Order: sequence, then structure tokens, then C-alpha cells
Amino acid sequence: MTTNIRIHAAEGALDVAFEGDGAPRQIGADNLVDLDLAYAVTCHKCQGSSAPRVIVPLYRTRVMDPSWLYTAVTRAERQVVLVGDPEVVAEALRRPYAAEARTVGFRWPGGPR
Repeated sequence: MTTNIRIHAAEGALDVAFEGDGAPRQIGADNLVDLDLAYAVTCHKCQGSSAPRVIVPLYRTRVMDPSWLYTAVTRAERQVVLVGDPEVVAEALRRPYAAEARTVGFRWPGGPR
């Protein structure tokens, strides 16, 4: 996580505090020119849409299962970047699909009772 702590408008620079660093770092105009806007959204909010590049953070969570990974990875048009522990992916792929674990109260005509 980063936090902008001071803007130097006249110099076209800013000070940024990076988590884990002891002191803020100044990012000068020569590096700021390469910055671009990025957007973060949840995987499920992205269903039905896409983006040129998708970055998928990998961390242990109860919602990460094969269907979640499929949804995240297939949002990318050109590139997917997985960031984190590969074992998290392996664990997620060993889990049952969330849809298989759902219990609903509907009874369909001709269905199991």
C-alpha cells in the first residue's frame, strides 16, 4: 500500500510513503510521466465485462475457488498477471465450486425431493 503524503507542484514531484519503508520517497517528474490511471474492482463486479490487462492478487480467502479464478482470468483481453503465492491457486483449484455447495429452498416439478 502507498500513501501520497506531499505534492511539490512547482517541481512536478510528490512524496510517497511505501508500506515497510522507513521514510517517504520522492518521485520526480521524470518518473511521474509514466504513471497512468488504474482501477480496482472486485472480480464478481467485473462479470460480463473485460479489460486489456488484469492483475489478480492471490491470497487466501474463502471465496477463491475454481469459478472465481476462471472469472478473474477471463476478464483480460490481452494479459493476465497473477501476483502472489502459487500455492494459493493450487488450494483454490482443489476446492469445490461454490455453486455446488449452495442449498436453495426451491423444489422444481420433476426434480429430486
